[in-house]
Amino acid sequence: MAVEGSLTVENKANETLYVADITFFDDVAKHEGIKKGDIIPLEGKLTLTMSNDSVLFAPKGIGVRLTLKGQHDSANHSITLQLEIPAVGPHTLETLDKNAIQASYSPPSSPHNSYTATLSSMNQFELFIQIPQRYLSKLMSDGKELAILKSPNFNNVLWTTIAPLEANNFSWHRDIGIYASYSHYQLNDSITPSIIKTPAAPGFEYDFDGVFSAPKKHPVSNEYQFKNETAQTVTFGLAHTLTGNQQSFENIPITGKPIAKKSSLTVVSLEEILVFLYPKTAPGTPIERSEIIGLKLNMDETPVQTIHYDGSKLTVGALE
Repeated sequence: MAVEGSLTVENKANETLYVADITFFDDVAKHEGIKKGDIIPLEGKLTLTMSNDSVLFAPKGIGVRLTLKGQHDSANHSITLQLEIPAVGPHTLETLDKNAIQASYSPPSSPHNSYTATLSSMNQFELFIQIPQRYLSKLMSDGKELAILKSPNFNNVLWTTIAPLEANNFSWHRDIGIYASYSHYQLNDSITPSIIKTPAAPGFEYDFDGVFSAPKKHPVSNEYQFKNETAQTVTFGLAHTLTGNQQSFENIPITGKPIAKKSSLTVVSLEEILVFLYPKTAPGTPIERSEIIGLKLNMDETPVQTIHYDGSKLTVGALE
């Protein structure tokens, strides 16, 4: 008798993926449709079909272990799936390992044990900050608040500041918006968006002529590209919603740069943040970065993190 089955992988993970590794449980089984190195574009899909012919008294099953990664080979964007269809007994389709990518599975459909795995980004990020009571009064008397920058390697637009408590919590989702602002861009003056489009997907170009046009495909999967089609300079950037100590900060500019008429801007969003102490400042304000010393965290690598203040600096880990 023959054992047959298929696995369709749908990519809704907000980035292009590729097949980093594929292992079959039985080398004599037939399989086609997915091989190592294959690319699965955003919103694309690939289907692997498998079959194993075997005699009645020695039935053999089929199975595959499949590892997918972000196109730029980041270990922080990966997932390993395993499908096992034995000749006799229950089938299993499960996630063995995941980093920033998760999978949901459909029940099998006919014909031939057809399964679908839909991949998506892990959306929720949380940061807990602990401050011993003995340090709070000093921070308050110095006028210092907890501050966050997003994508700090190339960015100086403050996401927000909040007054410190003993137990602090920041949380946000991966969904990001884009904005255009006609207001004058300058340090220490908060950006006021004129137009906001949310959510917006990376890997697309957004033309702006007073409104954002329908997005056009951009060749780099993790970039947002803006094109200023107006007759004046416009500030463009990304906008992101954040909750801090139960306060909601909606669609706050997290990047910003003035772009001359008929010019373009490319922006990358990374789930990296810089946490530091800073005077109370309006959300979405460009600030001077040169003297800021903070703690840089990769939230893609660890979506939920705890840090604490030791009296002189913010440091990784919970209080003992």
